Amino acid sequence: MSPIGNQSKRKAGCGRPWAADMIRHSWLKQGDRVRLWPEDTYAKYAVVKETDYYTVTFEIVEVEPGEPHYRPGHRVKLSWSQVFVKME
Repeated sequence: MSPIGNQSKRKAGCGRPWAADMIRHSWLKQGDRVRLWPEDTYAKYAVVKETDYYTVTFEIVEVEPGEPHYRPGHRVKLSWSQVFVKME
């Protein structure tokens, strides 16, 4: 069978491979408090500000003393592949 024939038999909605990713990441909602990068030396706690298909934006709300880079109020925008959090 030709490739065109196979494509015509696909179910509706199967042309969107990203749909499964959207469901996988739907657990993280605006307003959720999380610990960013839980295995880092210094704890960083943040609140989810925005999510979309490509990225999630966090606002840092608390950092452990000694953290050299992040401060409360900083916003961090990460692609989903870089998101590693622990729900708090």
